[in-house]
Amino acid sequence: MVAGATILERGQLQARIFVKADLVTQSGLRIGGALPGLTIGGVDLPVIRDPLTNRPYIPGSSLRGKMRALLDHWYGNAANQRIGNVYIHMPRTPEEYLASMVGRLFSTLPLEKASDQYRPTRLLVRDIYLDKTEEQRLRENVRGGLLYTEAKTEAAIDRFTSAASPRTIERVLAKTRFRRFCAVITLYDSDDVAEYLSTLLVLNHSS
Repeated sequence: MVAGATILERGQLQARIFVKADLVTQSGLRIGGALPGLTIGGVDLPVIRDPLTNRPYIPGSSLRGKMRALLDHWYGNAANQRIGNVYIHMPRTPEEYLASMVGRLFSTLPLEKASDQYRPTRLLVRDIYLDKTEEQRLRENVRGGLLYTEAKTEAAIDRFTSAASPRTIERVLAKTRFRRFCAVITLYDSDDVAEYLSTLLVLNHSS
């Protein structure tokens, strides 16, 4: 056991709630992936793809992170914890944890003061892959040689010299239909299912 680490008590498992919904992109979508290698005339910023099928997909962790950021913004949670080069909101005390719906839903980093009220993350979001029918439709409408996606050119303009620095990004097309979104909420002890579900439904208004 690492000194100073918090042990998360699992508590009494009450139930698991599955939340499912259709997912269709309303605008171009880009979740960054790694460059496959040096290419001439290719995209500078590719999308992430399934290494087995080469199809774009939405990692559950990326969607979950976006959900947490939107909920923190909705509840006015100020960023107070640095992770790498980014800042996020994180409850600092057991009292803040219990008072934070976002903290309880998404869990928290180990805190200095242990509490038997801490629980592992209550929210799991699964990876989302292309719908089979949509895959066929996109194959029949290839744009610019990119399979399932499109290339979009952007340019940063120097405010003093007006020189342009162009770059080409890859993104999933608007109106692309993915397989059903699936999130799993794990309830412990006396958790109120309505409380956690209503928190997720807030995303309909905050996004």
